[in-house]
Amino acid sequence: MGDDAQVHKPGVGAALGKLAAANVDPRRVKVVRMDALWLLRDFIPRASLTDVCVYFPEPWSDAQARSTHWSPCDRVGVVHRRIVNPFLVSLVERAMKVSEGGPASPSPPARLHLRTDDRDYGAHMRAVMKDACATGRWTEEVVDENDEDAAKTNGIGGDEGRCSHDGGVILPGREVETKYERRGIASGCERITNLCYRYVGDGAPRAAVAET
Repeated sequence: MGDDAQVHKPGVGAALGKLAAANVDPRRVKVVRMDALWLLRDFIPRASLTDVCVYFPEPWSDAQARSTHWSPCDRVGVVHRRIVNPFLVSLVERAMKVSEGGPASPSPPARLHLRTDDRDYGAHMRAVMKDACATGRWTEEVVDENDEDAAKTNGIGGDEGRCSHDGGVILPGREVETKYERRGIASGCERITNLCYRYVGDGAPRAAVAET
């Protein structure tokens, strides 16, 4: 089952229209009009997700990203505007299943998939996840679009993504070009930043999440 969190009302309508046009079984997808941080914090059960995809989020300029604003997800009222930030990582950790992966595993490895056409945001994503990997709870997956041995697998609505050697899909839906990707290419973006990280846990208590 897939979940799509949209705050923008036209985005909700567009998502529903695309699902209907693709004849996707509505029992396999949920479209939620809610901030994704709230969704992860308050409604997604612990240890229930195998994949979280953040594709082409609002990049914000460095100056905008450093500004602060009130968020119910942060009691002190200071939160990084870029959705890929340490707080998001802590929420994803809380929601992720932990699996070793591989053919003998009952479930695929849990992964966070990131894409952006903004070079600065790509560097920001790498910096955030470098710190996350330093905790020992995450490892970076190799994303190689030119891998000749990469297999393909069908996902929800017929989407495809590259299979990893231990099961699961790297960047599911990557072959479906989004309007943001097209805009980035049209504006002269040299390449799309594609990143993937596996949550391995460490046996320690799950990351604490502020309650309101």
